[in-house]
Amino acid sequence: MAFTGDGLNDSVALAYADVSISFGKGSEIARETVDVVLMDNNLTSFVEAISIARETEQVI
Repeated sequence: MAFTGDGLNDSVALAYADVSISFGKGSEIARETVDVVLMDNNLTSFVEAISIARETEQVI
């Protein structure tokens, strides 16, 4: 299960999700809890993050 959130009320769901995503302008607790922080505050950049993760996995 994946979850995206940016505020305090999302922190519990972010912590329990298999993959959690937040934005750079989200709350500090959300940024500290999630697996992925999208710095440009655009959810479509998650596609780029997946690509980077796949490339990293191939290197490993």
